[in-house]
Amino acid sequence: MLIGIDVGGTNIDAVIIDGMEVKKKVKVPILGELSSSITNAFEKITEGSDLSVIERVNLSTTLCTNAVVENKLNAVGMILIPGIGLNREFFSCGEAFFLDGYIDHRGTVCRMLDLNKAREAISYFKNRGMNYLGISGKFSVRNPEFELKLYDMYRDFFKHISIAHRLSGRLNYLRRTHTTYLNAAVWQLFRDFSCEFKRVAGRRNIENIFISKADGGVSSLDYAVEMPVETILSGPSASVMGAMILSGIKEDAVILDIGGTTTDLSFFSDGVPLFVPDGIDIGRYKTLIRAFYIKSLGLGGDSKITVKNGVVLIGPERVPPAGFGGEFPTPTDCFAHSGILQVPFEERSARAVLELSVKLGIEKEDVTDFVLRRMAQIIKSIVTRELDLINQRPVYTVKEVLYGKKIQPKVMVIIGGPAQALAPYIEEELGLPVIVPENFEVANAIGVCLSKTTRFITLEADTEKGILMVPEEGFKMSIGKNFGLQNARAIAYKILKDAMKKQNIEIGDGDIEIIEESVFNMVRGFYRTGQIIRLRLQTKPGFIRSVLNE
Repeated sequence: MLIGIDVGGTNIDAVIIDGMEVKKKVKVPILGELSSSITNAFEKITEGSDLSVIERVNLSTTLCTNAVVENKLNAVGMILIPGIGLNREFFSCGEAFFLDGYIDHRGTVCRMLDLNKAREAISYFKNRGMNYLGISGKFSVRNPEFELKLYDMYRDFFKHISIAHRLSGRLNYLRRTHTTYLNAAVWQLFRDFSCEFKRVAGRRNIENIFISKADGGVSSLDYAVEMPVETILSGPSASVMGAMILSGIKEDAVILDIGGTTTDLSFFSDGVPLFVPDGIDIGRYKTLIRAFYIKSLGLGGDSKITVKNGVVLIGPERVPPAGFGGEFPTPTDCFAHSGILQVPFEERSARAVLELSVKLGIEKEDVTDFVLRRMAQIIKSIVTRELDLINQRPVYTVKEVLYGKKIQPKVMVIIGGPAQALAPYIEEELGLPVIVPENFEVANAIGVCLSKTTRFITLEADTEKGILMVPEEGFKMSIGKNFGLQNARAIAYKILKDAMKKQNIEIGDGDIEIIEESVFNMVRGFYRTGQIIRLRLQTKPGFIRSVLNE
């Protein structure tokens, strides 16, 4: 049996799945401290179950996403080595400290680091009370010498250090730097969350814990503690997986996950989720985080409803619903007034709806209908805008790029607590048939529960220089002049399998796919002097085979 837990901004959803059957599901509101809500949810979902047959716990969380969006990040000192010819301020994030030194695009050291200046950074950051550090050098994925040397110099002085080349082996210095900064900025927050969850699960002798990533896969919780940036958009990616498995769609589609804080929007091409090719942008940060194409709207059950000059505004601010002791009306209060859901203080919801009806000049019985219709109109405008943007450029899925493909949704899948209430309004506004699948209210928990463990690596071999590297795994080896593409594939497959073993997952060749492959000849004069071989591999995303009985 498997346990899936989705820690959202408003509720914690949990399921137990045996085979393909949802044996049990619970929804627990987040009240007070998050740790107590997690404990409450874990106790409710495991109560009366034989814990000895629980194979693993998969969880998802909006924790890191919300921290970035709300700018609740730890202060981070950034050691940046941009080399020559770049506007340094363009790459600056956190508290930046620039070092001279330069490694070129082939990984050759052209100018050594000034180590005396590098040592000054210790007192510079410690005097500012900083305990978290990021180190990012241009072309470090071709030669991590500078980053590793600085890590050894600084590691005894800071609680955590993120080094850029281990987070992604892809080129793009700006995105790699931002990714490094965010990883360091959320590390303590995620580590505390991880420790608390492991403590709760450990009381029940459950140790096999995984967490979802933005690409729809999961990784072990211990691995994620060092790479917490990969859990940004963890919650929304679980909703994509949940919608996929519950609806079984095979055509172009729109997916809506309507939660308490946000509505998450995603798209499918012939049943396959769209993917962000370069890495997600979140807030003002551009990253190399591999992720589904997901847009989050500040629209949910707990969105503040205001009326200004006769115009109804819903969100983006999230407030406690009146029915939960808040001061302002929300869609949740409208749902409670109409009997769609229950709240602790029904009379407060009723009062909030009455006040809203007076401001709108309509009967209180019509308020819920009015609010639902307005929510549907907002969603329609965003869906239309995003489709226009998507169809202006090549369409990327998790497996391939589709040139000339236009996304033309044939159906919309809606999940999340208010899904049934909103479905007819959205169907009318968009003119699309709407599917609200069974177990829609816990789709995120189901999606993460059944997701496979995934890993992605980048290999680059330079036969002229005689070096092969896989930055994400810190792997480097010498190679000969006759090293070729087949050799590179064999090594890449082995490294990826070994990386999965570290997470206690055994995979075969059939579980791996090459998503990018290139060979460039190096020519001097009239002769080839070597080759540059580049590979990008991933374990195939999808659902746990044993659960799906494939």
